[in-house]
Amino acid sequence: MPNKPSFYKKAIDDGIFADQNERVKFIESLNFWIFKSGKIVYKVKKRDLSQNNLAVDELFCRNLANTISAYSPQLDPKVLTLTKNNDLIEVTEQAQSQSEIFAYIVAMNQISETAFLDAILKKNRATEKTVGNIAKYLYELHNSAETISTGQEGNVEQLTRELDDLIYQSKKHLGKTISQAVLDMTRHPMEKFLQDHKKLFNKRSRKGFVRKIHGAFIPSKIIIQKGQVFALGQSFDPVRSGAADIVSDIADLVVELNYSKNIDLAEYFTQSYIKLSNDREIKQLLPFYKAMKCLERGLKNSTLAITAPAKKATIHCESAVKYYEQTVEAVHQF
Repeated sequence: MPNKPSFYKKAIDDGIFADQNERVKFIESLNFWIFKSGKIVYKVKKRDLSQNNLAVDELFCRNLANTISAYSPQLDPKVLTLTKNNDLIEVTEQAQSQSEIFAYIVAMNQISETAFLDAILKKNRATEKTVGNIAKYLYELHNSAETISTGQEGNVEQLTRELDDLIYQSKKHLGKTISQAVLDMTRHPMEKFLQDHKKLFNKRSRKGFVRKIHGAFIPSKIIIQKGQVFALGQSFDPVRSGAADIVSDIADLVVELNYSKNIDLAEYFTQSYIKLSNDREIKQLLPFYKAMKCLERGLKNSTLAITAPAKKATIHCESAVKYYEQTVEAVHQF
């Protein structure tokens, strides 16, 4: 069961959301309490009440709304405020007083759950045409994205730090979701790959292949409606640049397609993107980025299993094991 915020019952009872249906669907994510009220979905940014971080929360929400506008203007995202004044709770466009603001909200048009790629995959309705259109969307998104050519992002030094952190954090779950053997079979080849291809990574960092990418190009964020592809934005930490090699976005979706046993579609998606971009280095770098993504997913599920109820904890543990095993498969493609 999701952890509901303290204001949940009063918010529903008072009908604070515009055009609120009789039944409001509630979902909890890592960063948001999400209320699907009808035509609009309200993503209330979670707050750490022990810290005065409202300014950071506002920046976080504005960053997300701007990203969604860039990727999917038809969702018409807006940043709103949740205000509390004594017993009165309201959703407003502009709070009368800063002291009344309890949380910031990203509100946007609601999309049918059946339009998301993860739902389409579950029903086995995804085709080569589907992933071909997704490749075209991603290529166009990358083509219009801001290029980061400082050489400080996407280089071997940064990737080594990220890998070291993933390994360090994964070690906390030894014997539960990952074994020492799996760690050894992944870490050393990945470190060697970085050093062997240092010139390639650093060249791409300088030559414009490092851009402000999507950052979470996964089925639960990809929408296909009336043949049109668009995507929900990724929530970035405001102090981070959100920049990486474009191959990172490709790896996001390829890993999930492989995980769901849609291996042929993963290959077709990759080849479609390569054909559009004429970037022949993708094939060489993709296994490394796949391995990084698998480590990330394995760690995320391992962490979620700690606090999840027993049944969900088991599912998270099983997922973590599969992702870690998929890391080994990716490494074998080096």
